[in-house]
Amino acid sequence: MLKDAGIEHYSLHSLRHTNITMQIAEGVPIVTVSARAGHARTSTTTDIYAYFLKSSDKSAAQTISNAFERENDSSDDTLQQFKQVKAEMSGLGFSTISEYQKYLEFLNFKKNNNL
Repeated sequence: MLKDAGIEHYSLHSLRHTNITMQIAEGVPIVTVSARAGHARTSTTTDIYAYFLKSSDKSAAQTISNAFERENDSSDDTLQQFKQVKAEMSGLGFSTISEYQKYLEFLNFKKNNNL
């Protein structure tokens, strides 16, 4: 099959990694990527593909910082921003801040590398 496709120097397993990486690069929710990969937990997917999500801690920290440190925001606005971050995490299928941080790192990587 690989020879017929003209890519015999690759393995089926490398194509699997490429497929998963491309899904992440295109912003497919990690829960969906994980399920399609057959991983029982999203943490398995994020652990394996962490190399592709290098700057998440910095991006996540900045996102949280922006939500809580706006000079002109009232406490109601800050609470609203917190709820928006939580809703985004939930909508993307993240149950922990660590997963969300890895996702933000990936988005930053994608932006910085014009992907």
